[in-house]
Amino acid sequence: MAEADYIFFDGSWFIVHCSWLIGESADAWMGRGFALYGLEKYPEAVTAFNQATELDPSLVGAWVGLGMALDDTGKPEDALAAYDQALKVNPNSDWAWFHRGITLGRLERDQEALEAYDQAVRIDPDYERAWFNRGYILIELERYPEAETSFAEVVRINPNSEPGWFMRGLALLEMEQNNTALKAFERVLLINPENANAWYNKGIILENLDGDDWEIFATYDRVVQLMPDDVGGWFKRGNALLRLDRYADALNSYDRMLELEPDSEVGWYNRGIALALLERYHDAIASFLPSECFWR
Repeated sequence: MAEADYIFFDGSWFIVHCSWLIGESADAWMGRGFALYGLEKYPEAVTAFNQATELDPSLVGAWVGLGMALDDTGKPEDALAAYDQALKVNPNSDWAWFHRGITLGRLERDQEALEAYDQAVRIDPDYERAWFNRGYILIELERYPEAETSFAEVVRINPNSEPGWFMRGLALLEMEQNNTALKAFERVLLINPENANAWYNKGIILENLDGDDWEIFATYDRVVQLMPDDVGGWFKRGNALLRLDRYADALNSYDRMLELEPDSEVGWYNRGIALALLERYHDAIASFLPSECFWR
């Protein structure tokens, strides 16, 4: 007899090959399906999950696994049918509701996805991933206060959730709750000091709060250190330097921005301002001309 091949997936060892070890065991076929899914062999996983559900139609995990594999083979409607079968067996399967929400979200059926995530967190109030996905859908729907509540649940469950704090900060920023949003992004940076997007959003909030221009400059300077090709970071760095009367440094920032985005009308315009403040008037006029062309 050949030796079996195994894979460690989701906390358990599963058989990948040697179906003679699996036989007529629905649980074993389900395990094989999850192992194949972990290897991103989705069509083979579908076959294994189908075998499991044929042997035991009441095996909720096999129906959920089948839905996951079908979704990843580009068959979302079939995936939804599999989740429906899981929920017929157990209407309180938070796992089935969660994955149903994922598939509905991919189909841009946001309201239905939200309802699925609502069910998942009703069944398990500590389901971190369901709260996160629920919040993300609410951001897409521009329902920011409800989104903030969802992300607050994420960080309640996992206080070190970098994406949870980041998305909570975004929701608060959209709600114009700048001080609370700033605390959220600072928490992100405590967890991961190299999160360039958190630095960028911190800079926006400091500008909204009329903060210290040196701190604003330092914030955007950190952005471009972490993301040297970030157009917005170079632009806002230049603006902060203008306010600090550092005109030559501001010009360098705008030049870098325009290397990345040559058609930026506001970039050319602000470059012209920096040149004028440096008393380089002919160069300033040449810089203003492209922006005037864009506005015509």
